[in-house]
Amino acid sequence: SLLPAELAERNSRLEDIVHEAEGSPFFLEQLARYTLTCEETTKGIKLLEMIDGRLRQQPAGARSFLETLSVAGRPMSPDIIHQASGLEGDEDFLISSLRAAKLLRSVGENDGVEPYHDRIREALASSLKADSVRQIHRRLVQTLLLKGLDDPESLFEHYLGAGEQEQSSRY
Repeated sequence: SLLPAELAERNSRLEDIVHEAEGSPFFLEQLARYTLTCEETTKGIKLLEMIDGRLRQQPAGARSFLETLSVAGRPMSPDIIHQASGLEGDEDFLISSLRAAKLLRSVGENDGVEPYHDRIREALASSLKADSVRQIHRRLVQTLLLKGLDDPESLFEHYLGAGEQEQSSRY
């Protein structure tokens, strides 16, 4: 019902969307809406393609912020992710924009954020090269230490992700 009949029938778009949504009503809606805005192609639509398209419409730094959050693998304070992403200035506009685009959501009592859906986190994290992932883990460690946060589990995970086994073993 989200797609015009002629678009749903042409190039088997409906089947592609249903397959890629993997039973999620949220992704079914998001993929259908994205299909309405993208150029016609003969290939099937993919979740990462939709996320990339949505991120191109976001303010500068959105991709870096969401990739850093995806590598973090757990809800974190927006200011930690913002700083670890290498971004400057106030993160409020960026956070609001990502929330409005349903790429980010708030969780917990301490205003942590996480990707809107775990499949968004998985898609972004798996699209990164190993060197980029290690670098993000390093920046997360540096930020956590600079902020004076004593979170042994996070420090362990991020040191390990950065390839620094000796440092990780301390936590």
